[in-house]
This record gives sequence, structure tokens and C-alpha cells, in this order.
Amino acid sequence: MAIKFKEERIKAEVVIAREVVKDVVSGDIELRAHENDSQISEVLDVKAQVKDVKAIIVDGGVEINGVLNIDCLYNVEEVDEDHEESYLSIYQQNARIEFENFIDIPEAKSGMNIFLNIRVADITYEVLETDMLEVAVTLIKYCAVSDIRDIKCITGISGLPKEEIVEEQLRLEEWIGDETIRATVAKEVDFNYDFHEMDEVLAIVGEIVKTEYKTMENAVTCEGVIEVSILYRSNDDEEKLHYLDERIEFNHTLDLYGVEPGMIVYGNYKLTELSVQKMANDKIRIVGQVECYAKVTRPRRLTVVTDILNDMFDTERVTVLIEEMIGQNRVRDSIVHRINVPPTRPDVKGVLQCYSRIKDLTSMVNDGGVVVEGSIEGTAYYTAEEDYCNGEVTVCLKDYFDFDNYISIEDCEEGMDVYVEVEVKRTSCQVLNDRTLEMNVLLEKCVKVTSMVEIECVTDLVEISPIVEEPCPPSYIVYVVQKGDTLWKIARRYKVNLESLIEFNNIENPDKLEVGQKICIPKALIGAKG
Repeated sequence: MAIKFKEERIKAEVVIAREVVKDVVSGDIELRAHENDSQISEVLDVKAQVKDVKAIIVDGGVEINGVLNIDCLYNVEEVDEDHEESYLSIYQQNARIEFENFIDIPEAKSGMNIFLNIRVADITYEVLETDMLEVAVTLIKYCAVSDIRDIKCITGISGLPKEEIVEEQLRLEEWIGDETIRATVAKEVDFNYDFHEMDEVLAIVGEIVKTEYKTMENAVTCEGVIEVSILYRSNDDEEKLHYLDERIEFNHTLDLYGVEPGMIVYGNYKLTELSVQKMANDKIRIVGQVECYAKVTRPRRLTVVTDILNDMFDTERVTVLIEEMIGQNRVRDSIVHRINVPPTRPDVKGVLQCYSRIKDLTSMVNDGGVVVEGSIEGTAYYTAEEDYCNGEVTVCLKDYFDFDNYISIEDCEEGMDVYVEVEVKRTSCQVLNDRTLEMNVLLEKCVKVTSMVEIECVTDLVEISPIVEEPCPPSYIVYVVQKGDTLWKIARRYKVNLESLIEFNNIENPDKLEVGQKICIPKALIGAKG
């Protein structure tokens, strides 16, 4: 019976290296100039957002450049000369701090793929002079360098007894492609009689509360909702602060050749910038700059041949390093935390705005699941009772609280690789009493467990042709060329140096052999080194 085998070619993403780097970016911000008698009373809050990130892979590492967009909110003590009394006004200042660094990855080569995720882990600040603020932002940078390998392997053989075929099961994700687009999302809001006129935007917060990726023929769609909260000042209401909540729906299409319905999408949707534009006819336009990334794969379970236990065949093999997909899970969890107002702070009148961010994040793989732990920094702006000061005052309150989860993933084991991403989807805050706030944070946690597997795959079978010995000096073997033979296969079979074999037989064209041609193999060369 003729020997037949089935071979397949697959594209697989092989992770070359992963690095997690902590970096501190610092800079000075000059706060807005005020009246001569005005003084900065208190810095309420400092926020930082990462934008305009560029990552370039070079031999030996990754070059990263980006910008931190800093927003500072602070109270200024001003003097009303007419009434000879002081009062507090809130101001906002924006600044940009550029950053760059090089992540050393010796295995990295130009042309490889990179996945980069940068999150703000901590923000500290100090007032140096009357109008100067020193800000230090701690960034956590997760960098994964990968290469797309075109792997050829034999997945089935017929014509040989099953006990002579050694096979192994593989679970992997076949690479289809990835794409990143940058886009603008916007919404116009009509300020009718229900709203106070917006004279100055003091703080704006955006949270991506919903994203849904779908595959279609040669494309991926991404749709969802961004919830926006705007804190602003209105001069027609004794300069009191007000807030506006809006929702922006988005829908994007990423063109990716080879994508089919039902494939798996790994998406990453980032809101890199958010602003408000005043328009005519009492309208405003909320504008967001977004970055949408999608990677498409197809899960495969392959049975690959790793060896043939038959002396009549020799095998050609290739050693492949594959990231085997063990499992993944995505869960949502609500964290409820009560924030007690410190004794030094005034009573709560009402909440203006709130937001939260992930501060610390750790993960550990156990048998059957992954433990995810972290801490949240929650921030709430609230208005104080009017008798606390001459006029209404805005207070910023921060608190820190922990979260932990056990996320089940079948077949995962201690020591495997894990990638965890936790996103804040929504933050809300309500007043329980004049000294207590209750914050509710909705988290989405994505966990992916993989294991690096090194395997030798059989890529070809070499049938050993019969040996014919003819009357010739006993120190030689005469080999009769069969169909499909090459000099390389013959030399490999007898462990003979290829160049020596060509020279000894005086072969003019080594690439052309005739069936029935006789090749003389000196026994002295068989197994010789070099």
C-alpha cells in the first residue's frame, strides 16, 4: 500500500518575550495667573491621560514615545473688594508632558509585532511656588513582542500501522490578522432652558461602558457607548458649578482580509482625548479621539505527527515554539465602597462628578483558575454646605479600596503564562448622609492563560531506497537512484558529506539525477565527520 500523508500550513503568533516596566514621568506645570491678591488655596485633583503613543521595534528592544495630558483642578482664594470679604473659586489648568524610553528586549528583531498597554498607576504632586506645580506620574508599561510564523506540519499518515505513528495534540490560535484605526466620535448637545449656560469646562470624564466586536466577511465591526460627565461653571448663576451627563454611541469598521463570521476577536478600545466645543445657537459639541484595535484568530485543535517508528523511512523535522492556548474568560464585577468624609472636610451637599482608576494589579495562576487582585483609587467632587464658606465650595475626596476575584479557567496550571486586563466600565456615587458617600465601580476583567510548548513536527518523509551491491571493490556501495531521490537525501541516509559524494562520483549537475543512475558511495566516507 502506498504511503500518503496530509500536510497543513498554519500561521501562528509566537510570543518572543514579555516585559513589564515601571516608569516615572515628571514635569512642572505653571498654573494660571490670577489677580494680585489671589492665592492658590488648595489643589483639588490632578489627572493624567496617555495619548499619542508610538512604539517602534528595533533589533534588541522597543522604542516608546508618547504624551501625558495633565489636567489640574484647584481652588483659588479671591477677594471681593466691594464687600471686603474673601471667597473660593475653582480653576482648571491643562498641560502636556512628553515621555520616551527604551525597553530592552534582546530577542526583539525589526519587523516583529508589538502589543503595548500603558496605564497610569499613580499620580503625586507638590506645590513648589505660588503658581508652580511639580507632577510625577507613575506608568506601568506591558510590552509583548511576537512573531508570525508560517508552520508546515504533517497532520495525518495512511499506509503505516498506527503503532508506528507518534502523534501529539495541539491547541493553538491560528493568526488571521490585526488592524488599528484612529477615529473621532462626537455628539452635539442642545442647551435649552433645562441647562445653565456653559461658560467654562472645569473637568470632563469619559468611560467606555460597552464595547462589542463582531466578525464579518473580511472585516470587523466595533460598536459601543461612551458615558461622558462634564463639570462646568456658569456665570449666569453666581458662578456656581454644574454637571452634565451624556452618552456617545460609536460604530467602527476595520477591514481585515481573510476574516470570516464566527472567528475570535481580541479588541482594545481606548479613549485618548475628550473635549468640549462651544457652538452657535446654545449648542455644544462633545468630541472624543479614540483608538480601536482588533486582532482576529481562529482556534484550532491539531493532531501533528512528531515521529515515525519505521526503519524504512527517515523524517525531516522542524522544532517549533508555539504558544498553546489553554483558555480565557471575561467577567464583570461591581465593587461597592463607602467613603467617610474626614473630620477636616465639610458636610456633603451633593455630588458633582466621580471617577475611578485601577492603581495596583497582580495576578497568579493556580490549578483551575487565576486569582486577580488590585486596588482602586476613587475620586468624587462634592459641594459643601454654604455656611462653611462665603458661598458654595467644591471639595475633592479620594479613597482607596481593594478588590479580588478568582476566575475559573479549565485546564490551567500553576506556572503557566497569564495576561490580565482590568478596565473600569462605570463609576457612580450617591450621598448616604452628609458624612458618607457610596461609590459603585463596575469592572471588566479579561484573563487569558497560555503555555509555551516546544515540539518537533514531522514535515516530510524520506523513503529509504533498496541497496544494490554489484561487483566492485568491497570498499564501495553502489546505490541505484529511485524516483524522488536527491543527492541530499542519499547523503543524509548514509551520513556522507554531500560535497565529497559529488566530487567522488564526478557529478556535473548535482540537481539532476536520472532514475536507475548508480551512485558509488565509499565506505570510508560513511559516518565520517565533516
